[in-house]
Amino acid sequence: MKIFWIANIMFFVLLELYSVGVMFAAKRCGEDYKKSLIPFYSFYLVQKIVNNFSVLTIPVQKFHVMFLELYLLATGALLYACWGSTNLPEISASALWEIMAVIIGIAVLAMYGSILVSSCKVYRRFRVEREGLMVLLSLPLV
Repeated sequence: MKIFWIANIMFFVLLELYSVGVMFAAKRCGEDYKKSLIPFYSFYLVQKIVNNFSVLTIPVQKFHVMFLELYLLATGALLYACWGSTNLPEISASALWEIMAVIIGIAVLAMYGSILVSSCKVYRRFRVEREGLMVLLSLPLV
């Protein structure tokens, strides 16, 4: 269960770092930037700034809802794996961890990719010089 809390704390710290960046972009666009520090609201602001958004060529109508669903999927898989490690035999628990690791990995990669693509779109919107360098610098932060 300790891994669950560590993962969630790390996720929300990174989410707040992303939200601070969105706050500056929203302020520049004239949006209500003060609410961007509310978890998952920053994705709504990015949707308003970018207008259209797609993940793996699939158009997304509500970026914040998609991100919340991916987070809940990863959290549910992590909780189920933690439950399995305490209530199942060792062989079954290790197999369950492997299966849940795949689900968590897919959800995290989709979240990571969508944040990276949205960052690129925001950079293009503001015509940032050296956009490639900014994307490269965003990779470890995201």
